[in-house]
Amino acid sequence: MFPFPFSFLSSGVSIPELELIDNDFAMEFNGADEYVSAGNDSSLNITDNLSVSVWIHTSDNGLQTIVNKDQGAGTRVWNISMGAGTISCIFRGATNGSVSSATNLADGAWHHVVATYQPSTAVKLYVDGALLAANSTGIPASLTSAATVPVYIGGYSNFANEKYAGDIDEVAIWNKTLALEDVQTIYNSTNNNPGKCANLFTAGLADSLVLWNRMGD
Repeated sequence: MFPFPFSFLSSGVSIPELELIDNDFAMEFNGADEYVSAGNDSSLNITDNLSVSVWIHTSDNGLQTIVNKDQGAGTRVWNISMGAGTISCIFRGATNGSVSSATNLADGAWHHVVATYQPSTAVKLYVDGALLAANSTGIPASLTSAATVPVYIGGYSNFANEKYAGDIDEVAIWNKTLALEDVQTIYNSTNNNPGKCANLFTAGLADSLVLWNRMGD
């Protein structure tokens, strides 16, 4: 739960090689009353380009929230959730842009999920390094500004029946739209290297990174 405002890579600066770091732990959630607040640092009040990356491991087919900046009946900005084992994400502004995948991820295996928002253009959903779904209809020109709404991991703070049941690891948020190549870099670094994951400060991944919660590492 440590927001970092990184934006020090610029045009003309060589991008470092990808580094791997130990990834031996994740955080387990009980599906009842556990969640993590990443706070409401100003860097998390993103209203334009946005990407969220998270690793999940669950066998629960119930309705559960993975990571969000959403106060339910209050101010709603974005949410990545599961229902019947499938992933959905929604980005809210004057209109609501949403996307979902029919692939069941509640299979007791680890999966990498990335959701991206590009203003007025598209929302996309990547799973395990592949683009599974995209939507270009109803995409808001900007997201709702909600400076006081925290980012929550593992569920809403006030919805006891939508808590996540399983493991969550390596939650990261960028104030930019990740490219497919970035998504694949993050996925492959862990999938192909057991016990390791990408160092998000390398390979150009630190550009516009505002949150990286390693969830126990």
